[in-house]
Amino acid sequence: MLKDQLNSVTAFAPASCANLAVGFDALGLSFNALGDEVTLTRRDDNQLVINSVMGVDLPTDPAKNTATIALRHLLEFYNVDQGFNISIKKGIPVSSGLGGSAASAIAALVAINQFLLEPLANIELARFALESEKHVSGQAHADNIVPALFGGLTLTVSMQPLEVIELPLPEIYCLVLHPNIDIPTRLSRQVIPSRVNCAQAVRQGVHFASFISSLYRSDLACLQRYSKDVLIEQYRADLIPGFYEIQQTAFAAGALMCSISGSGPSVFAWSEKKECVEAIAKAANTILAQQNVDVDFWIEKLSTQGACVVKENNHAVL
Repeated sequence: MLKDQLNSVTAFAPASCANLAVGFDALGLSFNALGDEVTLTRRDDNQLVINSVMGVDLPTDPAKNTATIALRHLLEFYNVDQGFNISIKKGIPVSSGLGGSAASAIAALVAINQFLLEPLANIELARFALESEKHVSGQAHADNIVPALFGGLTLTVSMQPLEVIELPLPEIYCLVLHPNIDIPTRLSRQVIPSRVNCAQAVRQGVHFASFISSLYRSDLACLQRYSKDVLIEQYRADLIPGFYEIQQTAFAAGALMCSISGSGPSVFAWSEKKECVEAIAKAANTILAQQNVDVDFWIEKLSTQGACVVKENNHAVL
């Protein structure tokens, strides 16, 4: 089941922006400017032991960490009796709306997949990552897991069974802003009403369809016109300091779209021009400084790169 000669594997999983304004719980985008690394090293027993978590303060109890939750589900499903020491390097802020819990789980799964004599397809790995997401948010959501695994821009069209469409990726720059405040996913979901206005739902559906259409037609003018959230954003915006001011500044600067990344508090913006997103980042820093909120930001040109193995070591030959 496992490669005998392989001793350790390090895998990287990128951050992700979920929802993308119009596709609540369905659309997602990989964002490789930051992410998590997980290293698995064989043990002489069948225990999963987290040796270290670098970057943030997270549980080292294997029953509470998404990396080991996902890993244990895979090992038990395939009856693999092998233990690992696990080192986690967190590059994604906790409770940021950037898929940090998903990235740790995915990096662990991509690492163990490298050990397998018959590696699993991404669609198979995803189901084990979904178990860890259920542990974090109370429900299994694929809008962070899928883009981080597959890379690029993805649409999850079904959960049972999991079905994914990889969408055309426009030639644009993405800015991600992270105000240094915590908004737990559970809280962000609690503010969303259980029922929504029918007219708003219809309008959002039109925006969603127009967004997808614009990608296949390479029509950025259409994308800019309809990439606006009229359904969910209004309920979460008040949780994020300066959100509407940042969004207005982004659109005034010519952004194609600007909305909340996942459950927030991170905010993303798209533009064809790097100088545009740089200007938005500078303005956002000023806006948030007035509210005594520090902000981090990252900019990258979108790519189709998803989770991957970055290092592997074989057993020493004596």
